[in-house]
Amino acid sequence: MTKNKKRLFLIASLLIGLLLLFSFIFYIFYSQQKKTEVIGLNQNKQINKTESKIELQSDLDNFKKAQENNNLDDCLVISNNLSKDFCVQEIAVKTKASSSCLLISDQNSQTNCLATILLNLAIVDKNLAACQEIQQSMLAKTCVEKIVESDTNADCNLIKDQVLKDSCWSVIYYQKAKDTKDSKFCEQISELIRKANCLSELKNIDLHSDADKDGLDFLQEIANNTDPNNPDSDNDGYKDGDEFKNGFNPDGPGALALVQSPSVIACKDIKDAVIRSICFSELKNQLLDISKCSEIKDEKLKEYCANILTPNKPPKPKSVFDQIQVLK
Repeated sequence: MTKNKKRLFLIASLLIGLLLLFSFIFYIFYSQQKKTEVIGLNQNKQINKTESKIELQSDLDNFKKAQENNNLDDCLVISNNLSKDFCVQEIAVKTKASSSCLLISDQNSQTNCLATILLNLAIVDKNLAACQEIQQSMLAKTCVEKIVESDTNADCNLIKDQVLKDSCWSVIYYQKAKDTKDSKFCEQISELIRKANCLSELKNIDLHSDADKDGLDFLQEIANNTDPNNPDSDNDGYKDGDEFKNGFNPDGPGALALVQSPSVIACKDIKDAVIRSICFSELKNQLLDISKCSEIKDEKLKEYCANILTPNKPPKPKSVFDQIQVLK
């Protein structure tokens, strides 16, 4: 009986030993396998990284070569589509070849390419009528302004589009005002921001000053057609600034018609820090014209501008201003 127990004990010990040995062998094999896989992945990553660097360098070389020789073929072999489109656009604009713009894959970039070529050709030829063919309103306006700034004898009546015609005359009157030092020409400017800048320059008035202490600065007074030196332009017993803030017309009866005349907000007056920063960054004159929200590039600033123009809820009069609606 004792011998059988010893035999069983030896067999059990042998089996346990074999099991431990097989476990150790399996662990060594598995660890080696994982190590091989990791090395393989790292090698693939390194290869991909190297290939990307080579591809990027190749694109850069082709881009430089294309720009130096004005050769579209070098652009077309660029692998990155964004870089390829930019390369094609640069050459198309430089060579004034509208047909080359059609090689651009992105529709917006293609439109910008065509518009930029039209802009440059119109400016070189001083062709005001050609500015109207430009689809983008901002570029079309720039086209008119550039031509008139270089030739104040330009005939604005050649322009049929009323907005562009107003812009044309505004530039001419602004230039005449500066040349003659006569602010009466400023009064003839229909573009309110330019009019405010003209009066500010000739009369040495700070755009953000508030001479009549009514809550509207000089720029806002001009934009809303109110008197910068009269706190109550329509003589209804309420300050212009109070009426404006509560949605009423400070220059007559009724509600404030934001859509009928451009209203301007200074970037510094925007409470949201992020939007204020974007405004300072994008707008050179640091003035937000809410009648031209669609021309703003940054989506956040564009949305902010649109919400001012068409708020979700109409402004609600406060305290004594509840009586204004009844009086008007």
